[in-house]
Amino acid sequence: MSRGSTSEVGTSALPPHAKTNFVLAVINGATGNLSDCFLNPQLILAGFLYLLTGSKALVGLLMIVESAGQMWPQLFVSRYIEHWPRKRPFYIAATCLRIVGLITLMVSMVLMGRYMDARQVLPSWTLGLFFLGRLMHRSGDGGALLVFLDMVGGSIDERQRGKLFAARGFFGDALAMVAGPLLVQPILKHYGAPTNYLMLSGIGAGILMFGWTVYCFIHERPNENPIPERTFKEVLADGMDLLRRDRMYRRLLVYRILVRVATLTLAFYVPFGTDRLGAVGMGGVFVGLLGASRLVSAPVWGYVCDRFGSRYCLTGASAGYMLAPILALLAVHLPRAYGVPLPWGHVTLTLPLSMFLLALVVFGLGQRADFIADSSFLLDHAPADRSCSYQAFLSLVTLPMTLLPGLAGWLADQPWCGLERLFAAITLICIGTLLVSTRLWSPAESRLAGAPKGSLQAVAAAEQSRIDTGIGGK
Repeated sequence: MSRGSTSEVGTSALPPHAKTNFVLAVINGATGNLSDCFLNPQLILAGFLYLLTGSKALVGLLMIVESAGQMWPQLFVSRYIEHWPRKRPFYIAATCLRIVGLITLMVSMVLMGRYMDARQVLPSWTLGLFFLGRLMHRSGDGGALLVFLDMVGGSIDERQRGKLFAARGFFGDALAMVAGPLLVQPILKHYGAPTNYLMLSGIGAGILMFGWTVYCFIHERPNENPIPERTFKEVLADGMDLLRRDRMYRRLLVYRILVRVATLTLAFYVPFGTDRLGAVGMGGVFVGLLGASRLVSAPVWGYVCDRFGSRYCLTGASAGYMLAPILALLAVHLPRAYGVPLPWGHVTLTLPLSMFLLALVVFGLGQRADFIADSSFLLDHAPADRSCSYQAFLSLVTLPMTLLPGLAGWLADQPWCGLERLFAAITLICIGTLLVSTRLWSPAESRLAGAPKGSLQAVAAAEQSRIDTGIGGK
């Protein structure tokens, strides 16, 4: 049966350590979000790499490693661990791999920094060590993510999943907003490169290791009826069978592909605001607004997810992704007759700039809804005994989409396209994302809406029939 159908009678089926597991999962997520302001791949790692090499190609390669590195091992991992009654041992093993990867990354950065201080040519093997460490880290992330979702599905009440993912994001963003001005900015200001990058990365790595270690103490409920071990070919065949038979699985796949396109605008808001609106030196303001909107909206989206269902959060996310580029495009065409001087960067808050800042806020609202609801929806719909391969096959199919940022960057540089036409094209695709999100549905919606007991049993029986007829695999 699906994850949702395991708890239609309440929380009695949950393990006795559900509250402890909830707290550990929140600490794990909050530390992960906090570490992002110290070890952010787009800002810290990419900035360090570009400082030492001056190569945009290597920065682009780093972005590919960030996305593809997490996705490529998932199907192999799911085939290996799906039949295990307990999967926490693999989470611990994946955590060890991540720690080794982070240590390798830190060692490479120290070595590269020494070569820079000595004004020597950077050896290619140090770059290889840098990318190897990051690839090990992200590969461990991919395997650990499958186990994390599987353990959440078996240890957290489905009516608490929205609250869980909201709390992970809320506390992480809150800590990050405190750490930013108190730690990140002083380190960047008082220490020169590459020492400042090394200090930030070291702090971020320590926070990550703490969060990973905490989650290793979660109490896992063993699967009493694990599926037989399958070959890699059988796992692939099962994924293709799901796509043919399960209409909701196809829609979820289409939604994830469209969201990949819809979120491409995030990387271009800073250059868009700088080039088209003259918002020079406001990158920190842009990032702060995104973080603040995610922070304040997390409790709201968590409530919506738990009370009405994750589909409504996904629809809200799609609406945010669609409205944000529209507002940014409108900002360019608004008059600049009035303005209020701002205390930073000698920037005047004009009507166009206000509209553009509103676009960033709307994008942040949608992004937080997406973060909260995506995993929750997947757990609601995935067969309990095949949740790992259910998620992994989606990652495999969408793996080529990790190359989209490079394509979008190339289009933005072309005189016949540019940022405005790129934003307009993405807006049209976002309309499709919104339409698909409204057609997603999971059995959990009936239970979350407080349906009577008889209808709950009917929903559970229908879901079991869906899987028994082949939708869940051979």
